Amino acid sequence: MELPLEPLEERHAAELLRQLLKRDDARLADEAVAVRDLLRICEGLPQLVKVAAGLLNRHPHSRLARLVERVRAEAEREGTAAMESLFAAAGREAGPDALLLFRLLAWYPAGHFPLQAAVAVLGRGEDAAADAVDDLVELGLLAGREDGRLQLHGLMRGHARRLAERDGTAREASAAQARLIRWFRRQAERADRLNGAKRLRCGTPLQEPRYAPDVEWPDGAAALRWLHEERDALYGCVALAHARGDDTDVWALCEPLWLHFKEHPRHGEASAAFALGVESAGRSGHWRALIRMRCMLAQALWEQGRIERAERELADAGRAAGQLGEDRDDRLLLASVREFQGNLCAARGDGRGALAAYEASRAVHLAIGNGYGVLLQTHLMGKAAAGLGEWERAAVLLEEAHTRARELNRERMVGRTAHELARARRMLGDAGRAAELYALALENAGRRGADQERITILAALAELAEEAGDSGSAAGYRRALRELQSGES
Repeated sequence: MELPLEPLEERHAAELLRQLLKRDDARLADEAVAVRDLLRICEGLPQLVKVAAGLLNRHPHSRLARLVERVRAEAEREGTAAMESLFAAAGREAGPDALLLFRLLAWYPAGHFPLQAAVAVLGRGEDAAADAVDDLVELGLLAGREDGRLQLHGLMRGHARRLAERDGTAREASAAQARLIRWFRRQAERADRLNGAKRLRCGTPLQEPRYAPDVEWPDGAAALRWLHEERDALYGCVALAHARGDDTDVWALCEPLWLHFKEHPRHGEASAAFALGVESAGRSGHWRALIRMRCMLAQALWEQGRIERAERELADAGRAAGQLGEDRDDRLLLASVREFQGNLCAARGDGRGALAAYEASRAVHLAIGNGYGVLLQTHLMGKAAAGLGEWERAAVLLEEAHTRARELNRERMVGRTAHELARARRMLGDAGRAAELYALALENAGRRGADQERITILAALAELAEEAGDSGSAAGYRRALRELQSGES
């Protein structure tokens, strides 16, 4: 997120310039008039001071006055304002690949990005992109962040857009957009598979593109964190692909975004993206994807309280699912629809209906030998039983689900089943087992970066410690809870 700053006072802008310049203070003092002229051109804006410093650092032996003269000459030649002329002077210092990358970044769908995304945008290989990025950073047209990512600030983005309109072509922009969309789709699909190898999917995974490398993650938790870091770009690519008419890329990108939505619910963005997924799947005639997108959209809607619209989407999905065949993929999709129907029943407070839908879904998974599906539906049945106050039944079901999750090495489900089972054991008076399971769930959620889960678990642990008379531990849990909530806000 960018924070708008007021223009700096002249003395503060001068100090920033001094810190950025690779020349001694004595030379600056000798050119005080040129310094004042340059700062007036920068209008006190830190980003422009950085551009000016970048230009001067490219010519360490040149006089400041010479740069000011160049900027003024640029303004007279192009008829532009001094600020825009400073941009133009910097642009003339950049190489052709750097200028191309700069104007292609004008439409990038997020405010910051990793180097690999720049490689995909430029499409000329890693070395060319690295050189172009170095060029732009040195000139102050692109900013490096502490986390290693890159950022195109507002003023620079505006200039990049003007350059793209003046010097760019629709063909080069379209080709770069296609590369970026498919690169992000490829990475999101990989992250999804690291966290759910056998989960139902409708899309055919993309192969590694020749023009940009894959992101490397040590495990599924790291891939989940990457999805969250890149959320703005991923959701932006869905909208960009839809605007371009790349329908398969739209719904194929939405599929792995479901994983992110479950970990980090961003309901407004998710429902907008999934609605585009529904439209694109329908437009492309991919009926399995259409069923899947309708189910995903329905859940994003009912979690916002938009029950009637969610019911319509799910009813359409259910009617289409009734026409499915008997092959394994069709059976998996039918089971998925039944699961979503159960979720909607749960959201409406119909626990019996939810339990029946989950049982119907589990029966399909058992019939086709899908172990993960059986695990998930057993977990959901346990939650539904808990919602009905049937704690003994809930504990039995959730214990089975927790055991299955461990056997299948499904980290996310190990944590979630532990969380739900802890609640059931607590309600049955088994505080020791509950605390043990909550601790396991908290550690698991921390590895996955699932902050909302951590908040819920910390609150439960604080209550449990208070009930046990351990006020010190309760205070520690509440302190950690406040710190986490402060970070979320």
